[in-house]
Amino acid sequence: MGQWSFRPRLVVSMLALVFFTLFVRLGLWQLERAEYKANRYQSFVERQQQAPLNLMDWSHVGNVEDMLWRRVVATGRFDENKQVLLDNRVIKGQAGYFVYTPFQLEASGQFVLVNRGWVAAPDRRELLPALRENRGTITLRGHLKAE
Repeated sequence: MGQWSFRPRLVVSMLALVFFTLFVRLGLWQLERAEYKANRYQSFVERQQQAPLNLMDWSHVGNVEDMLWRRVVATGRFDENKQVLLDNRVIKGQAGYFVYTPFQLEASGQFVLVNRGWVAAPDRRELLPALRENRGTITLRGHLKAE
């Protein structure tokens, strides 16, 4: 090692400084994201523990953001004539559809869109899956979320 000395050039030093600053900022950004996600999860847990909202009473509806992930109860009927099948949803390797149906609330006549779940697609693409119909008034229990 006797004659060797470390003398980095100015360009190399500047690049090292730029990348060092960049990596420190990215690390701080990751810490901020972690805190944001922890706060969001805590809000989710608190909302899940609250009493269910009754969608028959719209007086509590103010800011929809405050209602997200709350448990809800609603009485009414499905409008299955306006049902939507969201295609190309694969679950456990099986192609299928998410079924979205408008649900008319009994007291107010307002509509909410209900995700009724996933159904497997038939073997032939030109056929639609057989769906069970719900006639009459029913009471739903679920969670309010944005999609």
